[in-house]
Amino acid sequence: MTHQRPIFRLRQLDSVPADATVHHYDELDEPTQTAISSAVGSGRAFSPEASTRVGPGDVVVFTGYFKVSA
Repeated sequence: MTHQRPIFRLRQLDSVPADATVHHYDELDEPTQTAISSAVGSGRAFSPEASTRVGPGDVVVFTGYFKVSA
């Protein structure tokens, strides 16, 4: 059986919801950092490594606040 990695999108936010799980870019593993910086720069979806802690509903602090959605 083949497992596919999830496909995520990022949407820029003006503020962070009080109940959001927040991840700071510099605390993420290098493959996830690369995927996020590429997605922010291109507006494309990204597929993180299976080991990443980032998931739908989470907010990543990078050059702004970005909400992750599936």
